[in-house]
Amino acid sequence: MVNRLDELIAQQTRALEQMAEQDARARWLQTVPGIGAYSAMVILAEVGNITDMTQAGAGQLCGLTPSLRESAGSASAEALDIMDPVRLRWIMLQ
Repeated sequence: MVNRLDELIAQQTRALEQMAEQDARARWLQTVPGIGAYSAMVILAEVGNITDMTQAGAGQLCGLTPSLRESAGSASAEALDIMDPVRLRWIMLQ
Protein backbone atom coordinates (compact mmCIF):
# COMPACT_ATOMS: atom_id res chain seq x y z
CA MET A 1 0.00 0.00 0.00
CA VAL A 2 2.87 2.38 0.83
CA ASN A 3 4.46 1.71 -2.55
CA ARG A 4 1.17 2.45 -4.30
CA LEU A 5 0.76 5.71 -2.38
CA ASP A 6 4.34 6.70 -3.21
CA GLU A 7 3.55 6.06 -6.88
CA LEU A 8 0.40 8.20 -6.73
CA ILE A 9 2.29 11.01 -5.00
CA ALA A 10 5.00 10.86 -7.67
CA GLN A 11 2.35 11.06 -10.41
CA GLN A 12 0.73 14.09 -8.80
CA THR A 13 4.12 15.75 -8.33
CA ARG A 14 4.96 15.28 -12.01
CA ALA A 15 1.56 16.66 -13.05
CA LEU A 16 2.04 19.70 -10.81
CA GLU A 17 5.53 20.32 -12.18
CA GLN A 18 4.18 20.14 -15.75
CA MET A 19 1.44 22.64 -14.90
CA ALA A 20 4.01 24.98 -13.35
CA GLU A 21 6.25 24.64 -16.39
CA GLN A 22 3.40 25.65 -18.71
CA ASP A 23 2.39 28.72 -16.66
CA ALA A 24 4.53 31.83 -17.22
CA ARG A 25 3.53 33.22 -13.81
CA ALA A 26 4.67 30.04 -12.07
CA ARG A 27 7.97 30.08 -13.96
CA TRP A 28 8.49 33.70 -12.89
CA LEU A 29 7.70 32.90 -9.25
CA GLN A 30 10.23 30.07 -9.34
CA THR A 31 13.00 32.58 -10.02
CA VAL A 32 12.66 33.61 -6.37
CA PRO A 33 15.07 31.57 -4.23
CA GLY A 34 13.20 28.92 -2.25
CA ILE A 35 10.09 28.85 -4.44
CA GLY A 36 9.62 25.66 -6.42
CA ALA A 37 6.80 24.33 -8.54
CA TYR A 38 4.62 23.40 -5.55
CA SER A 39 5.05 26.76 -3.80
CA ALA A 40 4.45 28.68 -7.02
CA MET A 41 1.24 26.82 -7.74
CA VAL A 42 -0.05 27.30 -4.16
CA ILE A 43 0.66 31.04 -4.40
CA LEU A 44 -1.14 31.28 -7.73
CA ALA A 45 -4.11 29.30 -6.44
CA GLU A 46 -4.45 31.49 -3.36
CA VAL A 47 -3.89 34.87 -5.02
CA GLY A 48 -6.01 34.14 -8.07
CA ASN A 49 -6.18 36.76 -10.80
CA ILE A 50 -4.03 39.61 -9.51
CA THR A 51 -5.66 42.09 -11.92
CA ASP A 52 -9.04 41.47 -10.25
CA MET A 53 -7.65 42.03 -6.76
CA THR A 54 -9.20 44.85 -4.78
CA GLN A 55 -7.14 47.33 -2.84
CA ALA A 56 -8.06 45.48 0.37
CA GLY A 57 -6.81 42.22 -1.13
CA ALA A 58 -3.58 43.88 -2.21
CA GLY A 59 -3.19 45.14 1.34
CA GLN A 60 -3.42 41.59 2.59
CA LEU A 61 -0.56 40.59 0.30
CA CYS A 62 1.47 43.52 1.62
CA GLY A 63 0.96 42.02 5.08
CA LEU A 64 3.36 39.26 4.05
CA THR A 65 6.36 41.52 4.49
CA PRO A 66 7.92 41.64 7.93
CA SER A 67 8.40 45.10 9.38
CA LEU A 68 11.43 46.63 11.01
CA ARG A 69 11.02 49.38 13.59
CA GLU A 70 13.97 51.61 14.36
CA SER A 71 14.19 54.33 16.95
CA ALA A 72 17.09 56.00 18.73
CA GLY A 73 19.61 53.45 17.54
CA SER A 74 17.60 50.36 18.50
CA ALA A 75 15.87 48.13 16.00
CA SER A 76 13.31 45.38 16.35
CA ALA A 77 11.95 43.08 13.69
CA GLU A 78 8.28 42.23 13.87
CA ALA A 79 6.65 39.03 12.70
CA LEU A 80 4.48 38.79 9.62
CA ASP A 81 1.02 40.19 10.09
CA ILE A 82 -1.85 37.77 10.53
CA MET A 83 -3.64 37.50 7.23
CA ASP A 84 -5.96 35.29 5.24
CA PRO A 85 -5.78 33.00 3.40
CA VAL A 86 -3.92 30.75 5.79
CA ARG A 87 -2.33 28.60 3.05
CA LEU A 88 -0.69 31.63 1.45
CA ARG A 89 0.82 32.68 4.76
CA TRP A 90 1.94 29.07 5.39
CA ILE A 91 3.65 28.63 2.02
CA MET A 92 5.45 31.97 2.30
CA LEU A 93 6.79 30.99 5.72
CA GLN A 94 8.06 27.69 4.36
